[in-house]
Amino acid sequence: MSNHEIFDIAVIGAGASGLMAAYSAVKEGASSVCILEKNEGSAKKLLRTGNGRCNITNLKADDSTHYRCEDISFVRDALKKFSVSDAVSFFESIGIIVVKDEDSKLFPMSFQAAFVCSALTNAVKKAGVDIKYPTQVGDIKKKNNVFNIETNNGDIRAKAVIIATGGAAAPDSGSDGYSNKIASSLGHSTNKYLPVISALITKDGFIKRVDGVKIEGTLSLEICGKIVGEYNGDILFTNYGISGPPAFSASLDAIKALDSGEEDVYISLNLSHGVSFDSIADGVLRLCRSGIYSTVDEVINCFTHKKLVAVILSEIGISEGMPVEKMNMSYAKGIAKAICSLRRRVVGVRGFEYAQGSLGGVSVLEIDRYTMSSLIHSGLYFSGEAIDVTGECGGYNLQWAWTSGNIAGKAAAQYVKQ
Repeated sequence: MSNHEIFDIAVIGAGASGLMAAYSAVKEGASSVCILEKNEGSAKKLLRTGNGRCNITNLKADDSTHYRCEDISFVRDALKKFSVSDAVSFFESIGIIVVKDEDSKLFPMSFQAAFVCSALTNAVKKAGVDIKYPTQVGDIKKKNNVFNIETNNGDIRAKAVIIATGGAAAPDSGSDGYSNKIASSLGHSTNKYLPVISALITKDGFIKRVDGVKIEGTLSLEICGKIVGEYNGDILFTNYGISGPPAFSASLDAIKALDSGEEDVYISLNLSHGVSFDSIADGVLRLCRSGIYSTVDEVINCFTHKKLVAVILSEIGISEGMPVEKMNMSYAKGIAKAICSLRRRVVGVRGFEYAQGSLGGVSVLEIDRYTMSSLIHSGLYFSGEAIDVTGECGGYNLQWAWTSGNIAGKAAAQYVKQ
């Protein structure tokens, strides 16, 4: 393309949201759309989602309470414009059959993130979008209602620009916080990026022998003495703290509190599988008196994973190998409490290199919720993690990518047709 030609729309970033934005723009009537992507291929981060199976959305993703945002009504109103059912219909229209797997999570029937990436990229290319990679974007400036985009391959000009460059998580996938940098240069307010959808670091980790143990349970997050969230799923013990989906979801509120200087941040783990506190305490006492077992360790193993026995003993101050004859109701209640409410203070969240998402981005207070357009510059749009909207673990962030990308793409197409 010559320097005198101008694209209708230039999308910065070929991640999930950028691909959706470009596709939606073409379908809405934009005649020339390009995507500028600094990687060698599209949707590098998408390949990792759902442990490579691609948890593309969630049946509960229309519920805005699963997101974090300065103004939650911004998310709620956007989701009304492009919902979970809209996302499912879109995917099935391009050959990605959607199925429900565990809980309310939705996956492609192939259970392959690589297939989703390929199908989505092919659909975008077939629609006529020009994907330019590897293209590194520098400054973006607007003059005479046209955006000039500096790149390593020469300047690109466009009537509208959609910033879809992601947040700061998983920097090896290409996410480097560029969205905040370019938005700030264009006069937008931004909130700093913080790593989320990542493991929790606790003041007292767990002994080495417990590292890697996975148990289904409930993780409760407590900040300043108030429970702010309860999350069910596989809890993974590590030598630095707790990982797994419940920890990932809890990280959204934990990191925000910690970043503000709050130290009163705790997690409580319920590993009882629905068995009551009293039933566990009575059961421990009964089995210690049954004559079947010799040590308290053996009895505790009746109620939890063998490798967690030492952790529970340590919680109540009992030495390993204690004879069952020394068991009393006080000890039995201590064991029940450790199984029903194993508590640890949270001191951090693992960094961007381990995180699947990031809090922060362009403030929603300066973005139109119905178009994803800038309230400062006409023709400028944002989508995905570039916007300060973050969902819990379980497909919520990808739903936000589809929702914001679709809205931004359509609105940008309508803008250039005016």
